[in-house]
Amino acid sequence: MKINRKILKYASISGALLTGIFGMLLYGVMNTSATSAGFLTSTTVVMVPIIQAFLERKLPSRKIIVGVGIITIGLVLMTVRDQLTFDVGAIYCLIAALLYAVHIMVSNHFVQEVDALQLGIFQLGFSALYAAIFTFMFELPRFPDSSIHWLAILGLALI
Repeated sequence: MKINRKILKYASISGALLTGIFGMLLYGVMNTSATSAGFLTSTTVVMVPIIQAFLERKLPSRKIIVGVGIITIGLVLMTVRDQLTFDVGAIYCLIAALLYAVHIMVSNHFVQEVDALQLGIFQLGFSALYAAIFTFMFELPRFPDSSIHWLAILGLALI
């Protein structure tokens, strides 16, 4: 496996986006329902073609425009509260969806220049590094205090 500056640069960018996605989703789920979070995160599906159309300076197809309209109506119905205010968790989830769309576009570009498997491995490594840094910046890390938590960690590690 050959490691060069290019793959490390690309992996650090992808890892930062991935860490942002995970962080925004974590805070989003803490402040909204799982149903809303799942729906809002899935809006990535329409964000990717919109971003692509914007970058290519070309209008999206009619199907995409209709899809965006339907998704927008769904977003409003699911996230706007009584006084026409947005739930803070919904905003975090939408930011995560936007970061995910950007991640998809960036990854598509990067894998045309470097090995996709290496990029994926290093991306996860950088994401873990960034998450560890943020953990020590914003939380007081501690070890689990019950056997059920240790069993869950062991199960996740093995699977």
